[in-house]
Amino acid sequence: ELAFGHLIAEDEESRILIIKTAWGGKSLAEDFRPPSAGGTTGTYYTQMISDINEAIQNIEEDFPSFIGGTVEISGFCWFQGWNDGDELAFAQAYEQNLNNLIRDVRRDLNTPDLPFVVALTGHGSYDIEPEGTWQGNLQRHVLPAQINAIENGGHDNVVYVDTRDFWPIADQSPEEDFGFHWYNN
Repeated sequence: ELAFGHLIAEDEESRILIIKTAWGGKSLAEDFRPPSAGGTTGTYYTQMISDINEAIQNIEEDFPSFIGGTVEISGFCWFQGWNDGDELAFAQAYEQNLNNLIRDVRRDLNTPDLPFVVALTGHGSYDIEPEGTWQGNLQRHVLPAQINAIENGGHDNVVYVDTRDFWPIADQSPEEDFGFHWYNN
């Protein structure tokens, strides 16, 4: 996010605040479950929306040099999905959950046209792992679900970024049994 902030600042005349909410090991199916998905809204979805709203409401207190400025939520980045590959039912529900997430975040932040960027979370390179494995569930279900939600979900201002080119080869991993350990680096 630091490099991302500097990159955006190069092309932007306004001041930029990145509000990062991140928790590892969470699923979209349960932990970030959006309200319109039915069932119990995910604790981390609720916390994420609360943290964003709190940051905006407290901007003059937290950033005194900003007093008198206007705040505009101008984008939302989503990089998640790894833990939805652990259970086939979660992986198969990912597309609908992501569509619901995009709609609900826009509604709950009162920004109907909020640009959304989804970083694909398919594990590994372009080689497809066997069906039923965690990596296979990510590659066969979660990653296509992310692409389908963006391309066919009926949303405006949404794009995805393919991350597979950033995976190092398995023999570069510091842990032999873990495979592509350096994800996101």
